[in-house]
Amino acid sequence: MLLFGTLYWRTGAGTPLPPPPPPPADTGPPQLVGGGIPHDYVPSRRDISRARKRFGLDDGADREVVAATVIADVAARQALRLERDEHKRFEELLRELQLQGIEFDARYLEALNIQRERLIDAEIAARLKLKLEDEELIILLLMAASVA
Repeated sequence: MLLFGTLYWRTGAGTPLPPPPPPPADTGPPQLVGGGIPHDYVPSRRDISRARKRFGLDDGADREVVAATVIADVAARQALRLERDEHKRFEELLRELQLQGIEFDARYLEALNIQRERLIDAEIAARLKLKLEDEELIILLLMAASVA
């Protein structure tokens, strides 16, 4: 009997089992967006750049070249119109960048303003030069008329 008593105590055959753990609170299925990415995940520029490089796409140089082209086009249009409203200038640049699929950066607006000012200054210089040439021509004609 002693043999069975030791077996009884060692196996725990007579003790009740502990209750099962409570199930976790049901929060519903996780919100996933295409490919199993949680909905609150926003990739950084570095993440996007790494992903593009992984697939053989060079986004840095191409994006800068396209942005420079967009800035040059927008600056030329705004210089011709002599656009004064800052908000309109910003919106036009933003719209053009979005059409090209480029994310806005504050340095793009600064580059636009610098390039626009250069174009306006060049236009003013060209008009002043034409005016001075016209005035010199008029003076020469008056001098020639006074001699004759």
